[in-house]
Amino acid sequence: MYFKLSVLNIDGAQQTTNQVIKKYRLVRNDYDFEANESSDVTSVEGLFLFFHYTKMDYKNFRKALTQYVISVGGVSGLSEAHKILVARDFCVAKSDRDAIFSVTEQVEAGIEFHLQSVACR
Repeated sequence: MYFKLSVLNIDGAQQTTNQVIKKYRLVRNDYDFEANESSDVTSVEGLFLFFHYTKMDYKNFRKALTQYVISVGGVSGLSEAHKILVARDFCVAKSDRDAIFSVTEQVEAGIEFHLQSVACR
């Protein structure tokens, strides 16, 4: 099962964090977007913004990001910039991370991963 990011089809600019929380939501892959008057806006940027504005649990964010990577066919389905973002959060295989980051960079990312994981529990 994959998760997708849904956005309500609301006219007008949504500026406040509270409005963003009401406008965007994480939904299951089988969510009926049309019946719920919303659109599928799942993307790497969308998930990062959702995580930032909603203070989404890091482990759930990481799971959603990993599932998104799988749904686009893996790392090869991502842009170079997106590969860096998802690799930093350990959402790709070690061989893919090795191609993107040095061992030192992976250790630094691992420390951040650990801190985020502990903080969300």
